[in-house]
Amino acid sequence: MEQKKLHILTQVSQVETISLVQFSDDLNLSRPTVERQVLSLIDDLNHLYGEDQSFIKISDGVIFSTIDIHTTKHNPTRVLINSYLGSSSHYHLLDKLVQEKSQTTELLVKELETSLPYIKKMITELNKQLNEFQLNITLKGNLIKLDGPILNRIMFTYLFHFIMSDTEHDMTQSFLTDQVFNDLDATNKYRASALSKTIELFTDDLQRDINCPPTTAELITELFKAHPLVDTIKLKKAVSENCVPFLNFLFIQVINNDSNFLSNNGLLTNNLTDHITTSQHEVVLLSSELLQRFGQAYTVTWNKDILPFIETGIVLHILTVQVHGLNIISRFFRSIKFQYGYRVDSEFSKSVLTFVKTQQVESKLTPETYFPDIPKAIMLALVLTYQFRTLLPVSIAVSISTNNMAESLIRKKISQFINPDAYQFSTNHETADLIIADHFLSSLMDKESLIISDITNHNVWSDITSKISYVYSKKNKLTL
Repeated sequence: MEQKKLHILTQVSQVETISLVQFSDDLNLSRPTVERQVLSLIDDLNHLYGEDQSFIKISDGVIFSTIDIHTTKHNPTRVLINSYLGSSSHYHLLDKLVQEKSQTTELLVKELETSLPYIKKMITELNKQLNEFQLNITLKGNLIKLDGPILNRIMFTYLFHFIMSDTEHDMTQSFLTDQVFNDLDATNKYRASALSKTIELFTDDLQRDINCPPTTAELITELFKAHPLVDTIKLKKAVSENCVPFLNFLFIQVINNDSNFLSNNGLLTNNLTDHITTSQHEVVLLSSELLQRFGQAYTVTWNKDILPFIETGIVLHILTVQVHGLNIISRFFRSIKFQYGYRVDSEFSKSVLTFVKTQQVESKLTPETYFPDIPKAIMLALVLTYQFRTLLPVSIAVSISTNNMAESLIRKKISQFINPDAYQFSTNHETADLIIADHFLSSLMDKESLIISDITNHNVWSDITSKISYVYSKKNKLTL
């Protein structure tokens, strides 16, 4: 039930108002079910913030939201998650195991105020979820611990302990070089500091070599030897030379997350991107080929200056799978996507995933560098890079039979209200995306169209601009 309410909160935070009827259709649920869940959600928010909370309200069949997911420091979604987790025994068990490398059964029974049989039951249930992260909780003798690949444990601990917490952490300590750290914005400085603290917990485990396909390790070593992020002098304990490139790689995953990996913060510019785009490594060649085919299949063009960064982003997604054995970032992205400023259209994502699979990705990689999660990772990267494509203008045909001056006036008004890059006029009804007319035309049957009767009515101009915006968004799939 809590998960359903969080999903509702996530969805309504994307809009200011939405009717219960429309929202029920979007969720594919009955109106009474959705209304009951929304009211339960409001009760939970009232309990946390008081009866006068204004984050979510419902009135006359309309849901009102004032949540700003971009500027609210203590986002109600996160506060609500922490509230739900606070009453979860499973969460408290996992929290204990994340903060300490191992726990005795006696101590856990005492601290969780439960029985050993119930702890064993929770371990079985949690392992089903942890399997996605290539992790599992083990019980040997009287010791219980979180086990799995070292890099996966570091990333999971970082994601679990720091991202899911409202705790304020010191943002001045980081293992990054001063030059890189000083270039980061406040959010990325927080992430870098949090990951540094996580790595500090695992420095003893990092003394052994990282288990990773040799050819993948070679590429990562090559990339970060030329463009290091980590200042090894800042590490409080020495780690093996083989580990250093992977520490660099962990930071690149955290700092350049899915929503801003094209940001000009120095991490993906210059040497790193140059090395990736000029490399003959199989992953780089695959990324370049898929990007080209994706552009052809979906009629996408990108600015040439941005294209190298897009290719770099795809390479990093694939490397993430090869290092961790799965796309750990996209797994977490799926569960906390409310933190990001866009929504991923599910039908478009399915279409792109089908496209990737038909490209026979596995045949283009050596067996040691291919993992089943790679198509999903590429799909996620392509869907996210889609927002950086060159947007296509709407082709508008204006056909006013009664008054030539009226047609000229409509064109003039459009040029005043609409960005000139967003449209172009056309006289060809067959190729036009939108036809504006004052009479019925046979060409309107299968076209986006707008019939207007009186251009002196002020509402007409609102209808025209709204229709153009709708067709532009639809043509460019701006629901992402």
